[in-house]
Amino acid sequence: MQYKCSKWFFILICIILGCNGENGASNPSTASPTVIASTSSANGDSDNLTTTPENESATEEFIESLRNTGALIEVAETVSQRSTFGVDSLVIYVNGGHVQIFEYASTEDKQKVKSLIYSDGYKIGNTIHDWIDTPHFFDEDKLLVLYLGTDSEILTIMENLLGEQFAGG
Repeated sequence: MQYKCSKWFFILICIILGCNGENGASNPSTASPTVIASTSSANGDSDNLTTTPENESATEEFIESLRNTGALIEVAETVSQRSTFGVDSLVIYVNGGHVQIFEYASTEDKQKVKSLIYSDGYKIGNTIHDWIDTPHFFDEDKLLVLYLGTDSEILTIMENLLGEQFAGG
């Protein structure tokens, strides 16, 4: 996926990183990779997951693809999900439906976490989650996408952009 710079992407990055345009503000295009989590798999192996600024473009490109479907997109917040998913999630609302986007430094990092998600979508590793609605897990390249809900229009949008869900209801 190729990086497409846009005003909204810059604003999103500024919100997430707390940029205010003053001297010393973070510049996401020059930041170095950072270890953001250490996760343990079901067998006890520990892996460091990293994020880099260029990864943010995959999330932005996905959001742009969602907008291109005509869906109403609202970017809500970043939520700490490091203990379960190894990275934070970006929460967005697609036509009012709750969607979380998890972005990894590599497809290998994503695959490590994906392998912990049971087919029902409720059990991840050794933990059973009590989601706010029915979970639907999708993935593409470095992204894991979790839609919580049952709206057939939103599910169709996700399937058209990401393919069939790999776990969930």
